[in-house]
Amino acid sequence: MSQTLENENFIRLTVNSISTLALVDSGAARSCISQNFVNRLRVKVQPPPSGHPLRLSTADGSPLILVGTVSLTLNIQGLLIPQTFAVLKRLNYNMLLGIDFMQHTQATIDFNSRTVSICDNLVVQPLLSHKLPTNVIRPISPVHLLPQSETLLPVVLLATVTTSVANTLWNLYLPYLILALA
Repeated sequence: MSQTLENENFIRLTVNSISTLALVDSGAARSCISQNFVNRLRVKVQPPPSGHPLRLSTADGSPLILVGTVSLTLNIQGLLIPQTFAVLKRLNYNMLLGIDFMQHTQATIDFNSRTVSICDNLVVQPLLSHKLPTNVIRPISPVHLLPQSETLLPVVLLATVTTSVANTLWNLYLPYLILALA
């Protein structure tokens, strides 16, 4: 059974001269950015404001850990948009544009034309596909591995293994894979 993982709700934008895809997510209350992407941008993360929840959750209730906040200027087709993001550990995407962004920019998603209009049609951006790789083994849940340690992790293979030898090895070791960090 092979899975094709694809999300067709991305727009291309630039922040600090780095081009990236941002997920347009009408189910997210606030805009979020991954800690890894913030590190790549080399910007300083501010501590969460007092009274701000330290944990957010995904649609399925899985916890997301808030590291802090960061204010960035997004460049979408030359339109500069200031936006504050919640910085999260282990976010699956570089950037997620939530309802706060959509309200601030008066964004409208047109699913028929596959576009997002921003600031009363000042900018109309096509929605793009982002295919996730299917030839990798992924942990079932987020993990943190310490250097010079070993652990057993439950994993999932996102593609069909086609050779009988690989199938045999996979079935012998499913659902665990031994990992080590030096």
